[in-house]
Amino acid sequence: MTKDDKQQPIVVTEENWEDVFWEMANVSPYLEMYLRSYLQNYQKNLGADWVEKTSQFLRMVYGENPVESLDFYEQNLSHYPPNAWLIIFVADAYCYQKANYFYARHLYRQAEKELPEFPKIHLDLGLIFMLLSDWKQALTHYDQTFACAQNDPLNETDLQAKALFNQAIIYANYLHDVPKSAELLRKALEIRPDYEMAKRALKNMKQSII
Repeated sequence: MTKDDKQQPIVVTEENWEDVFWEMANVSPYLEMYLRSYLQNYQKNLGADWVEKTSQFLRMVYGENPVESLDFYEQNLSHYPPNAWLIIFVADAYCYQKANYFYARHLYRQAEKELPEFPKIHLDLGLIFMLLSDWKQALTHYDQTFACAQNDPLNETDLQAKALFNQAIIYANYLHDVPKSAELLRKALEIRPDYEMAKRALKNMKQSII
């Protein structure tokens, strides 16, 4: 095989589309298990066109303007059986790019039905409920983030530390329980000693007490 051969794009066909999909989908074992079930259940509804459209969608998501991916998804992927993995990307764009928290919450809830133990869903729902001043729901989702963080091994410690940090913010700023907040910050720093935001928050907390 020559260098030029290696650079040739893969042609997606009805014979190889599943193989091409798995080359594209670099996901955690938890997501892989879900996606294998999805492909098995909806194999007759999918195919080469679905893989090509999914690839284009993901390139847009990771590009400079992920908001453009929303129209693309609606026009090219929404008529396929709902895929929780892809729905998370759509929810992210509505949450972090368009600040449409109510619709993002709806989409995360939809994905949660298929991926109940995927930590990112709970982390983002925790943020949304924080923004909506529903502290109880936010704390619950951060607990769930921490509990199932192992389902995203590459981001496990980061997810756990963020969940604890956000809980600490709720306890300090809204529930007025400074000792509980400090405890959570210390736990976050045990998991991620380099977590600068947690360091600063704990330092400021100590200074305000003195």
